[in-house]
Amino acid sequence: MQKFMKTLITATAISAISAASAVSAVGALADSDFSAKFDYSPADPVEATYARFESIARASCKVSRGEVADLGTRVRMEKACRTELINDAVKATNFQPLATYHAQMTTPSSRKPLLAASK
Repeated sequence: MQKFMKTLITATAISAISAASAVSAVGALADSDFSAKFDYSPADPVEATYARFESIARASCKVSRGEVADLGTRVRMEKACRTELINDAVKATNFQPLATYHAQMTTPSSRKPLLAASK
């Protein structure tokens, strides 16, 4: 039986604030680095690995109210950070099934609506 080792990868997202958002976020976060360590094993289900990546990115990309007061700016920054971290992490795995799943999850037309499951 083949034994798979978990692989640890690190992804970094550099916070890029648009000029329109910069007014409320000038200073500490203008060039912030958000980094996270992701681990994966090809033996784990792709869906579970991806969900773990999303959870790690969500926890790593938190911006506090003290850092950026404007809620809309914080939400956009956190979303951009999560997107970049997950993109980088998936790419770093060089694991095609995960890359394919990621492409499906990030293509709006291929995601299933949440309400469809309840019908």
